[in-house]
Formats: sequence, C-alpha cells, structure tokens
Amino acid sequence: MSDPFLSVIIPTLNEEKNILRVIDQVQSVRGVEIIVADGGSVDLTLKLIGELRGIRVFNCPPQRARQLNLGARHAQGEYLLFLHADTLLPLDYTHEIQKILAQPGTVAGAFGFKSDLQGWGMILIEKLVAFRSRILKMPYGDQGIFMKKAVFEELGGFPEISVMEDFQMVLNLKKIGRISISKAFAVTSGRKWEEDGLIRVTIRNQRIILAYLRGVPAEKIKARFGK
Repeated sequence: MSDPFLSVIIPTLNEEKNILRVIDQVQSVRGVEIIVADGGSVDLTLKLIGELRGIRVFNCPPQRARQLNLGARHAQGEYLLFLHADTLLPLDYTHEIQKILAQPGTVAGAFGFKSDLQGWGMILIEKLVAFRSRILKMPYGDQGIFMKKAVFEELGGFPEISVMEDFQMVLNLKKIGRISISKAFAVTSGRKWEEDGLIRVTIRNQRIILAYLRGVPAEKIKARFGK
C-alpha cells in the first residue's frame, strides 16, 4: 500500500475467534493500513492473519502498551487508531476520525461505547461509560482511541505499564488539548462481562482505577486483580 492516511494498530494475544471479522471491516476502506502487534499468540491468530494480504505483523513480549507502541513506530499513516481485537468500528469510521481531529484544539478522539451483550445491566454500563467519556472526557481503549501520529510522538507513546496504559494516555492527552467523542459507536465484545459477571467486573474495574489514582504501582495492581 502506498501512502496510507490512517494506520490501524491492533494488539493481539490469542484472538483467533475475533481477529478476522475485525480485520475484514477495517480493510473495507481504502487508504488504511493494518498493523497487528502480537504478544505471543499460541492459537491460530497468526496463521489466520498470515493467510490475508496487506497485513503488517510485528511480534513482541505480551504487554499491550508495548505492543501498541511497537505498531505505532512502524505506522506510515498521518493518523493512528488503536483498536482492540474484539471491537468493531462504525461503518464510516475514517470520516469520523478525520472530522473529529480537524476540530480546533482537539488532540484525540474515540468512538461511543456499545457492547454486543444484551440486557438491562449492560444498558446501564453503556450509560455510565457515556457519562465518563462524553462528560468527563475519559474514553478507554475499547472505544478505539485515535490521534495524529505527531501527537502520539509528542507524548512519547503509551506509558509501558502492565495495566492502565490507556487511562494514563488519556490523562496525558488531556494536558495538551481536548478529547472529543464521536456520536458513532464502536461495538466491543462483552466476553469479559459474560465470563466474570457484570457486577463483579464493574466493581473490579473501579477498584483498579482507585488503586492507580492512589499511586499503587501498575505491577502490584496486575498481581492483585489480574489483567
């Protein structure tokens, strides 16, 4: 591909169930390069990607921040989109990215949040995420954070910590400009809520945030709560 305007960076670790449909959607738009930064998958993730054309794959030890930074270093696009391997973008995602990053004072953006799970519990979580991201301007990585590569480089990339790398990146971005949230939605897999339960995951997430804000080191948070 020559001169992509947007580089989509996808960190993977054993994502054989999700990666093909995510890549297929991203690939449907011209002028976009796809970079997969794999953290050592032992399932069919790399085999499935290897059967596709035009995907650039890089390997490194498993840590999402490190994977994201590795992908960004190799990106050729003016714009960067950091996308989880279980999140589907809105159909007009490139238009939304260009529109939002063209706004004066805006240094980054993200999409609205939806889950593929149904039920009142998930509806409540979606409303809470909408408040956090649209009012507090604190989107998380599963909303597809995007920015110009120049901004990413100015900040020195994601902090290479074992958890909360997206949280800290957003805090860093807010110091230099505005973060805008698209009215279009990215749809992320509800597998973590389905596996561990809505209430349990929500409480655990809030405890992780509070621990991080109190200054507990990321490695201790990971050891206590898991990834």
